[in-house]
Amino acid sequence: MRAVALAVLLYVAFFGGWSVLQQWLGQANTFDTGIHDQALWLVARGENPFMTTRGLQIHADHFSAIAWALAPLYWIWDSPQALVWLQALWLGSGAVPVYLLASREVRSPRLAQALAVLYLFQPCLQWSNLFDVHFSTLMTTPLLWALVALQRRDARLYFAALVTTLACSETAAVTLVGMLALAWKRAGWRWSLATLALAFCGLALSLAVVRWHNLGQPTQYTLLYSHYGKSSREVAWKVLTRPLDTLQRLDNPLNRHYFHSLFRPLLYLPLLAPVELSPVAPVLAGNVLSWRESQHTIKFHYTAAVVPFLMWAACCAAGRLEK
Repeated sequence: MRAVALAVLLYVAFFGGWSVLQQWLGQANTFDTGIHDQALWLVARGENPFMTTRGLQIHADHFSAIAWALAPLYWIWDSPQALVWLQALWLGSGAVPVYLLASREVRSPRLAQALAVLYLFQPCLQWSNLFDVHFSTLMTTPLLWALVALQRRDARLYFAALVTTLACSETAAVTLVGMLALAWKRAGWRWSLATLALAFCGLALSLAVVRWHNLGQPTQYTLLYSHYGKSSREVAWKVLTRPLDTLQRLDNPLNRHYFHSLFRPLLYLPLLAPVELSPVAPVLAGNVLSWRESQHTIKFHYTAAVVPFLMWAACCAAGRLEK
């Protein structure tokens, strides 16, 4: 465990320091950082978090309840650098739950430590850390803790971690739906049903909040799938009823490179644990179906809900191969 703790400290020091240096040199991607910095500054002072960069209240853009939990940080240090260090520490600390997951899947303590350190070397994790500060990026670590809780059947930790995940983004509910088979396999149908209920409540609440702050209009991000339809129902209907056409659209060099970028650093091990990997399906589908090119690469924050399941699937696969 000491080796994992040391690796976390080195990760935080390097990526936190690098991100701050980018800000000092004027080389950082400041758009999302500026949005979240302004939101936390306003929330910390009890004011309406209206984004001047977008001309929207923050909830009209994304469901960001996590802002109220993080606002006290700005009572102490109200600076974008505080967000940068927080994000590095938040993501880096994910190595701890990876170690806990691995320690129950593999026999060798050294292999468990190696898998935890390997998490910190995942290019998609590092890119999301360096790209910008975004509340959605924070989903990675609570999802990892949810997996630890599921593995140990700790209901309190499980649902606390999932609620934290839901507070990071309105898209988190999609990941929870993807976890249904996994929850059933690991803890039984009651856990799966409770996960579904929480996902439904989280999605309903987040979309209602976004719509209310958006003057009755649904989330603007539905437009990312406008080439499939004008509404969520139309998009789902076209994708599901025309599977061959959909697969032809998805089979392109950009998506193939995206797939290999996710799995190659783990030597494709997650593919040997399909149930543990299955929750990534809806997230990956949302990414590759979008017309926005940035969702087809690991260089942004769109893999935040993918990394946890890649790592657990890799741990499970390593354990099976070890036997």
